[in-house]
Amino acid sequence: MTRLVDLSHQLEDGMAAYPGLPTARIGAILDHDASRERYEGKAEFYLGRIEIAANTGTYLDAPFHRHRDADDLSDLARPVHTEPLGAGIPIVENLRGLEGLPADDFTFSAPPLAIPRGVTTPVRAYAEIPT
Repeated sequence: MTRLVDLSHQLEDGMAAYPGLPTARIGAILDHDASRERYEGKAEFYLGRIEIAANTGTYLDAPFHRHRDADDLSDLARPVHTEPLGAGIPIVENLRGLEGLPADDFTFSAPPLAIPRGVTTPVRAYAEIPT
């Protein structure tokens, strides 16, 4: 048995990204009411829109972020600036809730989206702790 500890920030409309980057815009392309006409009144859907800088919330930097010939997001099998990325080690930034982790004996995960030429992506970071 294990317990999961969420280490990610929730992404919200208007959320600040890395300083100097645009804020997050999260909302609807079509809401339930507006979609009814599209489906001739037989169905309704909320069709979402997410416009964010990749450096928003809890995010992973691929080595390609700093080194042009290194692995991008589509090349990673594992989750995670100059020295670590140069060694091919991805970095996870802006974690929360670390005080809830034990000193050892846990597994950390932060799977990235597979984006060719991608350098940074928001992730759902978590720790798995044996109980």
